[in-house]
This record gives sequence, structure tokens and C-alpha cells, in this order.
Amino acid sequence: MWAATRRCSANRIGYVSQPVRSSATRAFFHLRSLRVLCLLSRPEMGTFGGHALPGSFFILFSVWGVWDLLRRFYRRRAYELHLSSTPEPKYYNRVSSPLTSGCNGRGLPLDSMLKAITCLIGITGEVITGFKDGKFVHIGNIQHCTMYSTFALSGIIETLMYYGIIKTSIQVEYVFNFVALLSEGFLFLFHLHGRTPLDVYLHMLLLGMILLTIISGFAEVYMRDQPIYAIVRNWSTLVQGTWFWQVGAILYPVASWMPVWDGMRKESIPAAANLFCYHLLVDFVGIVLLASVMSLRLGRINFRAAAKPFHTQHPEHTIEDLSADMSTELTLYAASREAEESSTMLNSVHS
Repeated sequence: MWAATRRCSANRIGYVSQPVRSSATRAFFHLRSLRVLCLLSRPEMGTFGGHALPGSFFILFSVWGVWDLLRRFYRRRAYELHLSSTPEPKYYNRVSSPLTSGCNGRGLPLDSMLKAITCLIGITGEVITGFKDGKFVHIGNIQHCTMYSTFALSGIIETLMYYGIIKTSIQVEYVFNFVALLSEGFLFLFHLHGRTPLDVYLHMLLLGMILLTIISGFAEVYMRDQPIYAIVRNWSTLVQGTWFWQVGAILYPVASWMPVWDGMRKESIPAAANLFCYHLLVDFVGIVLLASVMSLRLGRINFRAAAKPFHTQHPEHTIEDLSADMSTELTLYAASREAEESSTMLNSVHS
């Protein structure tokens, strides 16, 4: 009977009790099967959609983040090399990627607002489905509310900072996002008890990408003018998003063409690790292709300039720097001429 119940949970179908000897035992197993059906049909992350939805947002935010940082970097680079006459602020890393032009010609922190709104909607859904008789009865809903709350808080803080309501360093964005990622990692780490070995390893791979995101974020804070660390952070976020989709497809296949994985089979774990490496490779190639398109469309840098290692060479002087140097030289030259003329006049008077 226990084996039949485990097969029922793995296949996400209802358990039909076998004929038993007594009516009391039959009623007991019938009630137990109904309870299992209720738990399995409850909307939570234990479905394909529950993994695909957060994965989609990770993919959206990471691709938008890469596009925005490359746009700002290439435009600044083109301006420094005098290939563009449009002034561009100096490049600095940041977590949020606000639109440069929005309503009434002002910018709009669309990504931060979208992150806050979607997380608040997720919290509402988890609270509605997690309560029973005025009490929180589903621990999974509580964990999801905690994760959504941390990401919603980071989005709210980013929005308030953009509009100047909170006046502080831009690095505070990293602090709140680190808190959100750490919360996500801890919840994943202690969310796997009683799962199959395959289920545990699938989520541990996600935990590794969360740690990589945090490490690259710390590197961004200390070297804010180097885009490579922001690219690594967004790449690891992109891998989280695509792997969320893959985990949902492995654990909860919804189409007939999706393979059914055996969570207890020992060959399933190395097969999943091999599949994860393909996610790393494909996501990296996607970012490289995006960077190539951005360099051709927005960089406006010729072949010789593009061949230089941007991250190793010193920044070149801009037009403002050259103008300031020329003004300083003219001022010093005029001062020296005045001193020379006054000295000549004094000598003539004495003579």
C-alpha cells in the first residue's frame, strides 16, 4: 500500500485503494486518497507552471539587464573614442535597469516596478491558497511568501531610490538584492526534505547559481566600472530562469513528448548534470550573440578599436577633459606672460 501511494505521488494522479477486508479500513484509505488529491491539486510551486512562472521573470530581467548594461557601455565607449558626438555618462554597474525615456520625457524604473508588482501579486495568491479556517496550514506557501517579500522589497527600494524619495548610494540596491538571493538560497536548501534524490540535486544546482550571482554582485560593488562582473551576474540569473523551466519539465511533465524521469534511478543525476551544462553553454552563447549585435548597432566602434582589450586599457580623455586641459594651459601661459612683462617693467624703471 505504501508503494502504491509513492507511485501515486510521483505520477501526480489520485490513489485508488485496493479492495480490503473491512469497511472501516476501506473508508480510511478512501479518505486518505482524497486528502492526497487535495494536496496535489493545491496551486503551488509543485507544478510545471509554478516553476515556469518565476523562471520566466528571471529570464526577462536578466536579458533586459544585459541589454541595458551593454547599451550604456558601448555608447560611452563610442563617445570616448570620438566616434559619437552624443554625450554619454560614464559607465557604472547597477542592479536596476530603468528606461532612459518614459512618460513626459522622464525615465521610468520599469523593471523595478514590475518586480515589486509581480511579487506582491504572488504573495496575494500564496496567502489566499495557504489559509484554512483562519490559519496558515501550508508551510510551502509561507516559504514562497517569504521569498516573494524579499524580492518585492528590493523592487520597492529601487523605485523609491530612482525617484529620489530615498537618497542614498546606488550600492544599496545590491544590499537588498543580496538579502533576496540569500533568502531564496536558504529556502531552497531547507525545502528539499523528503524529496527524491533527483529532485534534491536539481534544486542544489539552482543553489549553486544563486551563490554565483551573489559573488559576482560583490565583485560589481568593488569594481563598478567593469561590465564583465555585471554580465556574469546576469548570466547566472539567466541560467536560473532557464533551469527553473527545465526543473518543471523534469519533475512535472505536462506534454506527451516530455520524457518521464525516474527520481530514484542513479543514472538520472548525471544525466541532469549534463543537461545543466548545456544550459550554461547555451545561455552564455546567447549573451555573446546579444553583445555582438549591440556592438554593431550601438557601439559604432571600428575594427581596430574593438580589438583592444577594453577592460585592461586606461580610459581615454574625453572632449571635456581636453578642453579643461587647454583652459588650464592657457591660464598658466597668460599668468607667466604677465609676470614676465611686470618683471621687464620693473627692470626698466630701476634702470
